[in-house]
Amino acid sequence: MPHTFLVETYRSELTDGDMRDRAVRVAAATAELRRQGRLVVLLWCLAVPTDEVCFWRFSGDSLADVEAASRHAGLDAQRIAPSIDLDEDARDVADHLPAGQGDES
Repeated sequence: MPHTFLVETYRSELTDGDMRDRAVRVAAATAELRRQGRLVVLLWCLAVPTDEVCFWRFSGDSLADVEAASRHAGLDAQRIAPSIDLDEDARDVADHLPAGQGDES
């Protein structure tokens, strides 16, 4: 069963073009690894330009596969860590809150 991992990178002067270029490199790296039989997929990327940080979320069979994808894509990862997906659990919890709690109004 695949696991999820968060890759943290730093880069000054983040731009849309830079992020697109990096995403293309990640796509190529993950495609190559999949051709080798290693399951690793980029799920999403979040850039915070004011903090010069990017978070890349991957699904993969192992930390080693995500490290390989990051390295092949030239991400210069500062940290790679297992992550936990709470999306469905968070929605389930929100559905059971008393009326008025959890509202963004």
